[in-house]
Amino acid sequence: MKIEDLDPPAERVSSPEDRNRLLAEAIAHAETKEANYRQPSKQGRRTGQWKGPLSLVVLGLSAYIGFASPPWLAGAPLPQVSSTERGRGVVAALQMQARQIEVFRARHGRIPRTLDEVPVRIPGIRFVRSNSRVHQLVAAHPNGRALVYDSAKPDPQFRDVEVGWGPGPRS
Repeated sequence: MKIEDLDPPAERVSSPEDRNRLLAEAIAHAETKEANYRQPSKQGRRTGQWKGPLSLVVLGLSAYIGFASPPWLAGAPLPQVSSTERGRGVVAALQMQARQIEVFRARHGRIPRTLDEVPVRIPGIRFVRSNSRVHQLVAAHPNGRALVYDSAKPDPQFRDVEVGWGPGPRS
């Protein structure tokens, strides 16, 4: 870039009086701004007065919730599940796993080698394969005894669970 490429100077050149007036206005403006910043504002003091009490209220409320655990926050206690209901849940889980094995057998023409081959494996159920057509499923009943589902001869308690499930493959 050359000096000739710059904008030409303006025709009207300011006079020393104009420059002094503009400089005086700028200095006066800067001094008023500085004076405003130096004196504390009354609004600042008023807004800070509510922060202390509000923080104490919030601290007290959080301590109450943290240590006392009020009933309106905790909600209703969970219902207790009886041993009989848990036992029926284990029976239903065995029946559902047996149905999955039957669906696998219908699709693939064989029973699975392990439960890892079925789409969903229910935890706590052990799979015992007797031969290419018969299997057993074993799970622990809540009272401590083993519950066994035998595909060759299912126990009547498993048929009671099936009521209301609708049609499906039967063992």
